[in-house]
Amino acid sequence: MLKVNADFQPQWRQVFGGDNHDIGMIAEETIDGGYMVVGTVGFENNKVVTFIKTDREGNSLQAQDLKPGI
Repeated sequence: MLKVNADFQPQWRQVFGGDNHDIGMIAEETIDGGYMVVGTVGFENNKVVTFIKTDREGNSLQAQDLKPGI
């Protein structure tokens, strides 16, 4: 995740995931100034949907994977 200002100057950068071709698809600012990130992660030879809630600086506060069969 990369946050830039109005002039596209980097403000901060955060990396989530690992070596399983994890991909962030959507990042939306939340009412508290943090962000909700939705993407996919590798899980037992499958891709699963993951949700990550961050604070204003992009630090992960909570993460949840939606595993197959749920």
